[in-house]
Amino acid sequence: MKILYKQLLGFLIIVVIISAGGFMAVNEIEKAYKQDLMEAALSLTSKQMDELNRDIYNEIERFVEYTTNIQLQRTVSESNLEFERFSNVQGYIDDNDRTWKAVPSEEITPFMQTILNNELSRLLSNRIRFYEEIYSHKVYGEVFITNKHGANIAQTGKTSDYRQDDEEWWQSAKNDGFYVKKDISYDESSGVYSMDIGIRINDAAGRFAGVMKLVLNIEHIIESIKKLEAFEQYKKFDFKLLNRDGKIIYSSEGDKFLSDLSDKQFFKAVKEDTGYFILQGDKPGEKDELYVYARSKGHEDSRSLGWILLLEYDTEEIFAPIIKLNKWRTVLFTIIILFSTFVSFLIARAIAMPIERLRNAAAAIGAGKKGILVEVNTRDEIGDLTVAFNQMTKELQQAIASRDIKIVERKQAEEQLRIFRQFAEASSQGFAMASLDGKIEYINTAYCNLLGEKRPEDVQGKYLAECYPEELRPKVLETVIPSIMKEGHWEGEMAAISKNGERIPTYEHIFLIRDDEGNPLYTAGIIIDHTERKRWEEELTRLATTDRLTGTYNRAKFAEVMPVEIARAKRYNRLLSLSIFDIDNFKKVNDTFGHSAGDDVLKIIADIARKNMRATSYLFRWGGEEFVILIPETASHGASIQAEHIRKAIESYEFDAMGKVTVSFGVTQFKEDDTVDTLLSRADSALYRAKSSGRNRVEVAP
Repeated sequence: MKILYKQLLGFLIIVVIISAGGFMAVNEIEKAYKQDLMEAALSLTSKQMDELNRDIYNEIERFVEYTTNIQLQRTVSESNLEFERFSNVQGYIDDNDRTWKAVPSEEITPFMQTILNNELSRLLSNRIRFYEEIYSHKVYGEVFITNKHGANIAQTGKTSDYRQDDEEWWQSAKNDGFYVKKDISYDESSGVYSMDIGIRINDAAGRFAGVMKLVLNIEHIIESIKKLEAFEQYKKFDFKLLNRDGKIIYSSEGDKFLSDLSDKQFFKAVKEDTGYFILQGDKPGEKDELYVYARSKGHEDSRSLGWILLLEYDTEEIFAPIIKLNKWRTVLFTIIILFSTFVSFLIARAIAMPIERLRNAAAAIGAGKKGILVEVNTRDEIGDLTVAFNQMTKELQQAIASRDIKIVERKQAEEQLRIFRQFAEASSQGFAMASLDGKIEYINTAYCNLLGEKRPEDVQGKYLAECYPEELRPKVLETVIPSIMKEGHWEGEMAAISKNGERIPTYEHIFLIRDDEGNPLYTAGIIIDHTERKRWEEELTRLATTDRLTGTYNRAKFAEVMPVEIARAKRYNRLLSLSIFDIDNFKKVNDTFGHSAGDDVLKIIADIARKNMRATSYLFRWGGEEFVILIPETASHGASIQAEHIRKAIESYEFDAMGKVTVSFGVTQFKEDDTVDTLLSRADSALYRAKSSGRNRVEVAP
């Protein structure tokens, strides 16, 4: 074989090897990209399913809390007491139930009217209207309450029957605490498709007292799913919410409500709690579809509904960048092979021609010509070359191979960087990279927006410490950076400072990026805006510790504060006093003027007490018309003076309808061996003496 053909073949082999390596590298990038897309979609689906579970759980918790309402507790208790006086309770309930069912649906009997128009029914109706105004749609079809015997005692609309203890939801709520119907059904009383929710009602001693039933409008759940359509990242796919039997609850494609899709291939493919799969098109022209799903797992102590949220992607659309990359890959490598073949031929020809001339010169020497010095090393054409030329050829081949490998490696690195920046820019979370000296090298749009900057270029080049409030910069230098350099990462709560000086609470995960040898290159961080979370945490804390009617602290806050103040008094030998007061003859106010007027009296008296007590004192609503005041750094004498000020201020206030209202106080001082219970008991005894002595006075415990 001539040297020309040998050289040409060698070059072609090198090109084929490099091209094959390039194909393999691009294939791996393609696989990783697909996997990341599917994992991101799975995370999105699971998150939305969790939020849906949480929404339903919140609906239950909202009314679980309401079961402690004073008016609700009073109405249930009075009903149970009334029924216990009947000689035949079940006979009474059965008679009323038969009469109730016999009445046409459009008619309301006087007996029904008394239930529909009682104060608790009005409170329930107002609560339903409140949530309708908030969400701008009907949230509950109906709400009604039974006593412990299963008889209706309050309702927002006429129910189909009077007796409820023979219903599955009633028994389940009584035994288990609450009930959630997994299947969707049409509620005839309210006229909506709904989920039935039952909640057990306990009295103050924790004993079973009754059951509350909520008919949750399924349209309310659908509305939370529809919100997905408002976000750009959800517009790339169709989604369906199915019940456990494969019936449509909601579909972005407009599938009929409760239509059965259980025979569909994609529903049969749903096996685990979460997952994804690709279904091939069965018919010519049908596209392959990527399905991502998450099954309801319940929330906290609520049971799973078995619902399935399923996202459907067009693979041609979702994998469009990969498909485009494949097309360009084929074209690119075809051009490379053709060009390399042409270049290889030229190089081989350039090498072979001098060899041919050397061979001819050797033939001339053989013919007897003189003055031509040619050293022959081998018997073939390569033997006409010198050792130096052979060495040069080897070095040239190595240089060409090295150059091609570096080109492929550079393209791979550029592609990885492009994909990384694509993901970073698509993320709703902030992301930044900085050099080891803290100078920002890259920042995505989300973090730029968080800092109040218009362009990432306005932030790049600054030092990372400049993005934090001044008081946190020592923490960055003394804690965060040393931890990153030692452990490789750090995470925790921080705060960002925007361009206009606004402090923004954040949660950050900062990590170290190393090269292949393990040497540090950059620091990178993921920054999550915690503004809304902090606001809600503060609001929830306030709601949990505040009485909703009067705005004073509640018993939960008392249980938090009291042990702390007692411990401080014991440890530092500090003074501490406590007073209890309640409204004289408050039952008469409610009976005469109504509970609404009574509520107004409670709010006014609480406001008067706040205005006439020390700033360091705590005011708690203890229950009903009774309040507790905790006064740190004060003896019983000072506490009695404060109590007298409050008593006089209340006595002098002119209430609209009822005129004058008075209160009675019991005051005591903390003793070294006191507990919370003994302190309260002594103050309560003093209050009893004040009541027994004629009311409208202050009594101090010895």
